[in-house]
Amino acid sequence: MSWLFTVPLLLSLESFTVRGWRSGIPAEHCTVLVAVVVIISLIGWYLYERGKQEGENPLVITTAGTLLTIGGMYAVSLVWLVLHGLMSFDVATMLSLIIYTVVGILLFMKGANSQQLLYKIIGGTLIAFVVIRLLLVEVWNMELEGRIATFLVIGILLISTAFIRKKKEQIVSDVE
Repeated sequence: MSWLFTVPLLLSLESFTVRGWRSGIPAEHCTVLVAVVVIISLIGWYLYERGKQEGENPLVITTAGTLLTIGGMYAVSLVWLVLHGLMSFDVATMLSLIIYTVVGILLFMKGANSQQLLYKIIGGTLIAFVVIRLLLVEVWNMELEGRIATFLVIGILLISTAFIRKKKEQIVSDVE
């Protein structure tokens, strides 16, 4: 049944490349992308929960992971497009990368706390995407002030997360 999403997904790719994103938010294309994110993510989440109930059915879990990944990629792209349609390039890029970092950290920590590998993988991938994008793309595209602010905020987020994780492990070991 999941193959039925192929045609709508292929048709929705056009909504990413419309010139209207450079000067604002084209309502019809934004609606298409939001609908794809919501539908794909909800069905992926439903299949993931159902797969867990059926005793970790690998086919259902793999299908759910694929749908959640596609929904997540659409959501990441939608955040990027909307922010760049509303703001200047540097501010939109900084806010997008900060949002991705915070979501990645939260997903990774949820996966680590609940021993769910899917959340850890998605969170780690999102954080890796931000770091790679910062080092390979944004270091050349952004103005100096934007670069400094972006690297500073994301660095603080990543470092503070390391301290939170370390402090939690220390509290757990003190209790034991």
